Amino acid sequence: MEDMRMKATWQDTVLAESDRTIVVEGNHYFPPVQVGEQTNQDAAWYYPEPKEAANSIKSYVAFWRGVKVSE
Repeated sequence: MEDMRMKATWQDTVLAESDRTIVVEGNHYFPPVQVGEQTNQDAAWYYPEPKEAANSIKSYVAFWRGVKVSE
């Protein structure tokens, strides 16, 4: 069976894309951020249950480690 290229999209924006997902109970799990042969471990993170002072970022995702975020 051929590898299928899977995309995770929301509102017409590609959030993740890979032909190496792992399927568990019908859900596709995407590999860590990788460009070519380089992997960017922990390129994104979030706080599912932040402290009260940071409640405004609950479940928001942030990027770093070379991931460019711009206008």
